[in-house]
Amino acid sequence: MDPTRNEALANGAEPAQAPARYPWLKTYPKNVDWSAPLKGVPLQSLLEKTAAAYGSRVCSNFMGKTLTYAEINGLADKVAAGLQKRGVRKGVNVGLLLPNTPTFIIFYYGILKAGGTVVNFNPLYTVDELSHQARDSRLQMLVTLDLAALFPKAEAVLSNNAVNSLVVAPFAPLLPGLKSVLFKLLKRKDVADWRASPHSSRIIGFDHLIDNDGKPDPVAVDPVSDVAVLQ
Repeated sequence: MDPTRNEALANGAEPAQAPARYPWLKTYPKNVDWSAPLKGVPLQSLLEKTAAAYGSRVCSNFMGKTLTYAEINGLADKVAAGLQKRGVRKGVNVGLLLPNTPTFIIFYYGILKAGGTVVNFNPLYTVDELSHQARDSRLQMLVTLDLAALFPKAEAVLSNNAVNSLVVAPFAPLLPGLKSVLFKLLKRKDVADWRASPHSSRIIGFDHLIDNDGKPDPVAVDPVSDVAVLQ
């Protein structure tokens, strides 16, 4: 416990009183104890509890298309079940080569629900940098989008065997109706045809991955000792 708070309590101060060196605590509601103990819980349970309590509320807004907490959680469950069918479990590291999109949120929590560990990759890295990071983290699988700016890098990492398999998610469905249609019509050069890859047998499409009942096997997680993310 903070010694400043001990001194304040000895002098009869209220438990919620903030020490002067933590000025931001003055903005906390008066009935919140700033030193209340926090229980360690699996990271994915935060999404699950929020979806259960506020499922209809907006979780993500990407260029005008919104997804609720219930929708994000449901997709994460389907991702988790699909990943488990492909060997993801505790001790398996799965990489995310993704920009800031709902796909990142869905796979981040899907990997955790499956029992795996998330490894974040910078989309701006070179193939050599990505390959080094993949080997260094003992990566099994890498997730990316079907964008021409991303897929060729992921494919190169796959081709040099720095990773065993890829999951490719489509970008267009992330956009609201008209934007999605226009993207498909006007931005074809920005989309990679991953199905034509010579390594397509080692590539899993998003729709195929989530073609399941959305009921992943429960995984016992120790929030103190199990690794959620390799950053």
